[in-house]
Amino acid sequence: MKKYAKKSTDTNLRTNKLKILNSSIRPKSTIFQFGVSVIPNPNLCYIRKTNKIDFSNISNHTPLTSISDSLQTVNFSQTLNKGQVPNTWIDWSSPPQSESSKPDILFCNTEKLTINLTQPSQIFGFELEPNSFSVSTYTINFYNGTTLLDTITHQFVGAYNAILVALISECPIDCVEIMGTRSYGFSIAQIRYSIENTFCVEPPNENMIPFTTTITSPFDIHDYEQPKLVGYNIDTKCTVDTCLVPIDIPLPNNHSIQCCTPVDKLTFKGTAELLLSANVTNDLDQPNGLLLLVLYGTANISIDQVFYTCKEEGHSQELIIDTIRIGRNSLREIVISGTVKFKLS
Repeated sequence: MKKYAKKSTDTNLRTNKLKILNSSIRPKSTIFQFGVSVIPNPNLCYIRKTNKIDFSNISNHTPLTSISDSLQTVNFSQTLNKGQVPNTWIDWSSPPQSESSKPDILFCNTEKLTINLTQPSQIFGFELEPNSFSVSTYTINFYNGTTLLDTITHQFVGAYNAILVALISECPIDCVEIMGTRSYGFSIAQIRYSIENTFCVEPPNENMIPFTTTITSPFDIHDYEQPKLVGYNIDTKCTVDTCLVPIDIPLPNNHSIQCCTPVDKLTFKGTAELLLSANVTNDLDQPNGLLLLVLYGTANISIDQVFYTCKEEGHSQELIIDTIRIGRNSLREIVISGTVKFKLS
């Protein structure tokens, strides 16, 4: 590899363009729709809780088809060349966009590469930068077997633009495909993995839970008023897990430090019964006009909610009406529907 070269196409490159080899592409399959989170930058949690495969002791220009540590082997579909910024590669991005501005790198002289892991991992990532300074687009697919877990696409342009490409997945990652355009190859660095995930992946899902109930009156209904939630009975089970989140702590003079702190992940699953009421009037002849009745009905809902909280905090469960409406189904029936929110207090 060279430090700098200029091709006949007048494209500035970070290293020389080598012979382009063929690369096999994995067939597409069903996209895995849940339990996936992209890590945008190498934050403290990511660095501390993943294993970095160190190849800094390997001489520059050494051809490699794999790198490994005591737990993991990362195999490449073609030979990569060991290098280092800025000796064999001109530039890289700087923290917080990357771990270091002068990393050891592995150069791929084509725009396609398949990475296979001998140990499927719930976290896998690396930094990537194209060879060309011109506009180029890269698509990175993460797989478990033939199942596509997620895709990261990024457009590069200019210098100092290496990015982190990292994914957390409940379904372990065993293969990654890198596919670029118009870049004359690329380099990767800071290859990290964790076989088991310790990060908080699933977002809190304080969703609005729909409900509906039909109430029958013994008499014809003339009119009705806005219904109310009278009470409820919650029957849930809570499972508690611990996971990690990065937080920034502000300091004086516009400074901050980043910490990696554990939090409790609370998952509530179960049911609840809502007691609802509505005031209605009927058409019976009364001395003082229409007769006012209070009708009651129940509605059953399912609860599946995730919360994050600091440790050793007690919480009580509650249901709060978000929306509620009433309508007439027939002369003697009303329908009450709406949404409730399951909360911790």
